[in-house]
Amino acid sequence: MSKLKMSILFISVVLVIVGTLSQKHALACEFVGVTNFKKISSHIYVSPEISTDKYHEFLMIIKSGKNRIKNTFGPMRSHPITVITKNNDEASFFGSNSAGTTHLTPIGECVVLGPKGINVNVAAHEFVHAEVHNRVGWLQYLLNIPIWFSEGVALLVDYRAPFLLENISISDIKVEAVKSKGVDFFTDGNTHENYLASRVAIEYIEATSLYEKLDEISKGLSFKDVF
Repeated sequence: MSKLKMSILFISVVLVIVGTLSQKHALACEFVGVTNFKKISSHIYVSPEISTDKYHEFLMIIKSGKNRIKNTFGPMRSHPITVITKNNDEASFFGSNSAGTTHLTPIGECVVLGPKGINVNVAAHEFVHAEVHNRVGWLQYLLNIPIWFSEGVALLVDYRAPFLLENISISDIKVEAVKSKGVDFFTDGNTHENYLASRVAIEYIEATSLYEKLDEISKGLSFKDVF
């Protein structure tokens, strides 16, 4: 093996290890199967504090969320672990707020639904993050997928009233500004406004071509070239 290939391999291994170990909540999510959470279907785990008579309802919510994605973009390819929590303490243990979050690591995708996020809107939203990550790969997602884009496409299947296009009033300047944001998307004190701007910014993208374009990124093309 050449020195260049060895160097690339070493760097890749280091990135995987560092990226994984730095996300303790993501690891907790990935290894939920060894906790006391109940497995109610393939990849789906529910808090032991939740009554079993809720299981069917939860499965229907998840199915509906995935169907919404299928009807918008096409069938999902990813199979994220899904963790359904009972309260904020459980959600926090898995690195989520009261609504939901998606952990994206070299290992795979893991969706956490908080106590206020056990509904079709939040489930579909989080599953889109998992699907985009699965299609482009961890490194490309990290380096090549803008936050505004990831949140924007997720909002296409999130029908909560504030995020419906007809309910959004925001300037073109703010829509353009959100495209330059990195992690400050979530930390600049204007997170809600940034979500609204992302929803408007994503409107020009043809939903049915999303997977095809993500596949191009997975092959090495830049986000700017593809979109």
